[in-house]
Amino acid sequence: ILSYLSKGNKLKQLAFFNDNRSYKLPASFFSLQGLESIHLQYCTFVPPLTFNRFSSLTSLTFVHVEVSAQMLQRFLSECPLLEHIHLNGYPQCIEFVEKGNKFTFVDLLRCVPLIKNLNISIYYMKYLCAGGMPHKLPTSLVHLKYLFLKVCMTEQNEISSALCMIRSSPLLVKIVFLMYDNKGLRIPQTSISFLDPEDYSNLKLDHLDMFEIKMVSSKLPLAMDLVKLIMAKSPVLKTVRIELKDVSVDDEVKMLRDLLGYQQGIEFVEKGNKFTFVDLLRCVPLIITLNISVYYMKYLCAGGMPHKLPTSVVHLKYLFLDVCMTKQNEISSALCMIRSSPLLVKIGGMPHKLPTSLFRLKYLYLHVCLAEKNEISSALCMIKSSPFLEEIDFLMYDNEKVPAQQTPTNFLEPENYPDMNLDYLVAFWVENFRNLPLEVEFVKLIMAKSPVLKKVQIKLNNKVSVDEELKMLKDMLRLPFPRASPFAELSIVRP
Repeated sequence: ILSYLSKGNKLKQLAFFNDNRSYKLPASFFSLQGLESIHLQYCTFVPPLTFNRFSSLTSLTFVHVEVSAQMLQRFLSECPLLEHIHLNGYPQCIEFVEKGNKFTFVDLLRCVPLIKNLNISIYYMKYLCAGGMPHKLPTSLVHLKYLFLKVCMTEQNEISSALCMIRSSPLLVKIVFLMYDNKGLRIPQTSISFLDPEDYSNLKLDHLDMFEIKMVSSKLPLAMDLVKLIMAKSPVLKTVRIELKDVSVDDEVKMLRDLLGYQQGIEFVEKGNKFTFVDLLRCVPLIITLNISVYYMKYLCAGGMPHKLPTSVVHLKYLFLDVCMTKQNEISSALCMIRSSPLLVKIGGMPHKLPTSLFRLKYLYLHVCLAEKNEISSALCMIKSSPFLEEIDFLMYDNEKVPAQQTPTNFLEPENYPDMNLDYLVAFWVENFRNLPLEVEFVKLIMAKSPVLKKVQIKLNNKVSVDEELKMLKDMLRLPFPRASPFAELSIVRP
């Protein structure tokens, strides 16, 4: 067949699958000069001495293909337009490569200057990394956007090689790592700061959009450090996906706690320890509304506050602080701001409506406790003050330490909110819904005030039983929610 195909020399793509890995590709294969994509599986690859080049080849996939290091290097150097490479092989195949023992990652990447997509499997990593890698490649991989590596986190050479390629690829968009451990090797005794972001000032992933890591063991502390390093160096990163295999629930919990505890922004504030409440208020002399959460309170109050600010905050009218009443610094800071704000109108809650509308606010995501009147009022205030909202997402929760407040039955009736107009709202999401009366009334209010609403999704709390859900659905059918939009679709889902 290959001999027949080589006569026309018009073939662009070739995928060859074989059950016998000792099958040697015939010389006619190498005369297919017009090939742009090659996928070979289970065969022996030996280019003849007369082989010239595949001048149009852009994509190459080897799966369990026996090829010597010398042959592979020679072949790649004769394919000047290669953009996509996938090398996957079993140990016996790679031992064939090992005999040459001259072909490294540096050599491979020198052969393919236009590489965009690089996918290297476990055993190719093992042998291409032999001897280590430089801190950074002599020439940057300016075209590389997608990097897929299977890395043994107990072998220093493989870790260093992965970091070298990342440093040398300024336009990377996606990184996928399969992390595993070589059970025959001890975990290397690397220093705690081996992957500390501060030690990688020259690592800049300004285009990285997605980072995916697959782990087949939880005993890989360096793997989580690598995740933190990549996240710290990727300013536009949108998605981080961690896939676990053969990891116990306890180990998974520990890993997540470690990752979630990595609050780089707050740690940066803490390390700098230079920005205080006094500095913040000096920057915003016209401030009218100030709302500071728990963690910002913690670090902005470091070092305490004076009895009174040097200059009064004469425009401040609404002050909302999360204050820990067991910390003197936070109490003193709150009192200082109150003393320095002679025109304060309200402390702790929210006004009926903000003094200035939030004309640019389009997406609002809030965690709302329906047992606390202040939180309900705050949510309503922001909604009333945001005429161009397009999407609202509420995560409902219940503070069991706070007794449910006795709100009047008509507290959330649409008739009581004539000034609420959600003329641009198209999506409303409610999470952790438990079918409490105030939750139901809140959904009714939003739907009654949104004339172009298209999608309403209610995600139930996992403690809502099937019987409770059935009752809720019957109630909704008997007393349907008022809908200002005839196109609003209401769906109820389980977590």
